[in-house]
Amino acid sequence: RVTVIGKPSAEMRRRYTEVLKGHIALSCARFPATDAIVCVFEKGDGDLYAMRTLDSGTTWSEPSRITNDAALEHGPHVVGDAAHGDLKLAYSIAGAGHDLVLRSLPCPDCTFSGATNILADGLSHVNASLLALADGALLALEESDNRVRALRSDDDGASWSAPVTVVDEGLPLRQPVAVEQDGWVQLVFGDGNHGDHAVIAESWSADGGRTWGEHGVLHDTGGDVDLEFAGIQLAGNVTLLATIDGRAHHLTSWDGGITFDGPHATSEHARSSAGTMAVGPFGPVFLFANDADTLVARRYHWGCP
Repeated sequence: RVTVIGKPSAEMRRRYTEVLKGHIALSCARFPATDAIVCVFEKGDGDLYAMRTLDSGTTWSEPSRITNDAALEHGPHVVGDAAHGDLKLAYSIAGAGHDLVLRSLPCPDCTFSGATNILADGLSHVNASLLALADGALLALEESDNRVRALRSDDDGASWSAPVTVVDEGLPLRQPVAVEQDGWVQLVFGDGNHGDHAVIAESWSADGGRTWGEHGVLHDTGGDVDLEFAGIQLAGNVTLLATIDGRAHHLTSWDGGITFDGPHATSEHARSSAGTMAVGPFGPVFLFANDADTLVARRYHWGCP
C-alpha cells in the first residue's frame, strides 16, 4: 500500500503510474485487410501475451504467451504493416540495457516470429513505438537518456539506420507515437519540461523520418500526460489516446493533425491508464485498463464531424 504525505510532484505521479502500467502495458492493431485485431500486453510475470478478435472486438480469444524468457520484456507496440501484409511488434527486453527488438505476425492465427534487434547498444530504450509507412519502410521511435530518436528500416526490419535525434532537451520526454498522412509523419510525445506538469508536444517529418523539424506544443493538458497511441480513423481523422492524470483520454483532429478537439475522457473510471486503440472495419476500438488486472474494450461507431 502507498500513502502519499504532502503534495506529490509531477515526476512522482509519473513514476507511480509507470509502476501500475508495468503490469499491463497494452498495444493493439488491426491485421491488414481483415476484421482481426491483435492486442499484446505484459503481465506481472515479465512475459508478453496476445489476445485476438476476429470480429472487430465483439469476442476475444484467451491470452496466449508470446515470450517465455528469463529476461523481462516490456513496452509492447504493435502496428499493421499493409505493405508486407503482416503485423509488427516492437518491445524492450532487459539485459545489459533495455534492447529494442522486433517480431512479426504473418497471419491473425499464426505465432509470432523470433526476435531480431532494432537497437542494442547497452542503453535503455524504453517506451518505443512503430509506424509502418506507405512506402513500405518501418519507422521505430524510442526514448533514451531523455531523448526521442527515430530509426528507419527499408528492408522489412532486417536492418536499421543509425538513430536520428528528434528532441534532446535533457529533461523528461515521454512515449513517442506517430502517424503518417499525405507524405508527412507527425510525431507526438509527452514533454515534461513545463514546470509542474507535462504537455503534448509534436514534431513533423516530410521525408519518412530521416529529418525532423523543430518541436512545439500541440496541447497543454494542465496535468501529467503520457501518450499511448496515434492513428487515423476510417473517416480520415487523426486520433490521439493519452493517459492524463491517470485516466484515459482521446483527442481528435479533422484537419490532418493541425488542430485537435479534446481531450475527452475515454473512460469514466478514474484509474484507466495503459490505453490503446485499433481501427476496426466499423470504427475505432478503445482498450484500456481499469485496474491492475482488468482490460476493458469499448467500440465506437464514429462518422464525419
